[in-house]
Amino acid sequence: MFFQYVGLPALLAPGKAAALAATNEGANKLVALSEKEAPFREGTLAASIFTNGAHMTGRGAEAHVQTGAEASSYAVAQHEGAKPHVIKPKNGQALYWPGAAHPVKEVNHPGNPATKFLEGPLLTFAPRFVAVATAAMRKAY
Repeated sequence: MFFQYVGLPALLAPGKAAALAATNEGANKLVALSEKEAPFREGTLAASIFTNGAHMTGRGAEAHVQTGAEASSYAVAQHEGAKPHVIKPKNGQALYWPGAAHPVKEVNHPGNPATKFLEGPLLTFAPRFVAVATAAMRKAY
C-alpha cells in the first residue's frame, strides 16, 4: 500500500471553500434582513447596506455587513438612537433642503429611538447561520 502526502493546504482547501461559501451566503442574507429592518423614508439607508464579501483571515472566514455612501453620516444615529440636539450648518451660513419654506440658521432635532436594524437581524439569524455553516463544513469533509 502506498500513501502520498498531499500537504496541509490541500487537506484544508475543501473546508476553506465551504467556510467562504457559507459566510458569503450568511452575509448576503443578513444584508437582505437588515434592509427590511432599516428605517425607511427615502430608502437611502436601506440601499446603503452591503457586504464586502467573505475572505479568509488567520481565524477563519470573515465578512463585514455595513452601511456606506451618504447614509454613513447618520446610520449610527439611526441604529443606536440619538438624543435631542441642534443641527447647524457646517460650511454655509444656513440650512436648506428641498421642501423647506426658507433657509434656517439651525434646526432643533427632537432625537430618535434606536432601531438596531443591523443588530436585530444578526441576533435573529445567528443560530440559523451556525447550522448552515456547520452543515457546509460536514459536507466538505
